[in-house]
Amino acid sequence: MKLFEPLFFFPDKRADRVKKHMSDIVVEVSKKPIPSHSRALVFEICANDENGEDVEVKKLLGSIYGGN
Repeated sequence: MKLFEPLFFFPDKRADRVKKHMSDIVVEVSKKPIPSHSRALVFEICANDENGEDVEVKKLLGSIYGGN
């Protein structure tokens, strides 16, 4: 598991990453290629509400197309 930096701390990274595919960001952050046999990525989201309380967010499953 890799932790993506909280992008609100780095506006320049946010502006760059918002234009990219999630699979490209995974490769960039992990500094490893996604194995060729992989067909999906699972993202776990950690979030807080406006009161700073943890919010439960379902896991996000992203399909990989084009064989990264």
